[in-house]
Amino acid sequence: MKYPRTSRLGLLAAAAFATAALPGTAGAQALTPIDVVLIGGQSNAQGVKTQNWRIDENGPDAYARFPQDDIQFFFSYGNRDGEDRLVGWDALRPGSSSPTSFSGFGAELSLGRNIKDAQGTGGNLGIIKSTLGASSLHTDWSPTGWSPDDPVGQNGTVLNRETRQVIRAGTTGETYRRFLQATDAGLADLRDRGFAPTVTAMVWTHGETDTNQLSTALDYRDNLIAFLDDIRGRYNDDMLGLIAQLPEAPEVNFTGQKQLSWDTVQQAQADAAAADPLNYLVSTVGLQTYDDDLVHFNNDGQLRLGERYAAAYNRGVSAIPEPATAAVLVLMSGAVLRRRTA
Repeated sequence: MKYPRTSRLGLLAAAAFATAALPGTAGAQALTPIDVVLIGGQSNAQGVKTQNWRIDENGPDAYARFPQDDIQFFFSYGNRDGEDRLVGWDALRPGSSSPTSFSGFGAELSLGRNIKDAQGTGGNLGIIKSTLGASSLHTDWSPTGWSPDDPVGQNGTVLNRETRQVIRAGTTGETYRRFLQATDAGLADLRDRGFAPTVTAMVWTHGETDTNQLSTALDYRDNLIAFLDDIRGRYNDDMLGLIAQLPEAPEVNFTGQKQLSWDTVQQAQADAAAADPLNYLVSTVGLQTYDDDLVHFNNDGQLRLGERYAAAYNRGVSAIPEPATAAVLVLMSGAVLRRRTA
């Protein structure tokens, strides 16, 4: 089946015909363009152990303590009991890391703030977040083509977004299926409220679980490419893929196979970013973690990660070429941009 999607050209068309009457309605109704950023991944995407009330109320990050009314936010609390809690559109705010926490947050707070500031008053921004701690790309996020006609995912397939040929068939990962359900619900609600959404980016903070076995680490590059291709095929071929590279492996208990697997996933993320000019590798070098937990980013680490994501996003969106142009931008490790011509 063909999935509904919105392209950048569709966004421009929606703006141009914003005064057109909607079918079945009387009079003219505006279609309001809105850029939508998707966030997925595992515990560092959730924002485990973060607490917004610990942010300095007199410092430059004080905005992250409170709702940001000029950015819309839709999120899902993921768990492994099959019961997701969808939270409808509201102002971007803390509280998305756990159903029992109203203070936890991930990179979305500073990501949204910095994207919106670059947009200015003329743009609209929404963020849809659906994550699950300790989830794997090779199983939980396996993109085998879930659709409303096949909700269990038993007959799903992954299509190459250019050739539309089947490149994988099998059972859709449960976490990915629920991510798509959350995304579709959020986009449908926007359309019902008169918005014309464009999915402009997939933000991916992930990788730790797939280092548990060398075999899954070796498959990570191909799995990540297929994952991003599947999302583009559903929502927007021109969507950016923003990939946070795993930080340096903690020295404690990281020897032998685990160290090799960790290094393999790090390299796989860099290779996946280099495989498509729409993908950007976002460095996590120097981000702060907890003193007793060297894997998870603390408050400052999450806020700085969001800023790095936003820097890649803002450059990437401005660099998406018109159909007649071949120039593209590629963001490599360390946030260095190089222009290349196809």
